[in-house]
Amino acid sequence: MEPNDRIIGTREVAELIGKSQRWVQMEAENGRLSHIAQRAGRWFVFRRSDIDAWLEEHTVQPAASH
Repeated sequence: MEPNDRIIGTREVAELIGKSQRWVQMEAENGRLSHIAQRAGRWFVFRRSDIDAWLEEHTVQPAASH
């Protein structure tokens, strides 16, 4: 398994995206992260590569200055 494809939990996801662990859990439960989350008991787990891709999609790039 590639290092960026390892399985991570809500705590590490929260640290990577700058949100609380509760926010990550609630977003996964409400379906807004369900396309990248997999349930593991009452918690969710994620592939690091999916989080990296999600961050790229949801990061606003600064406008180029002229």
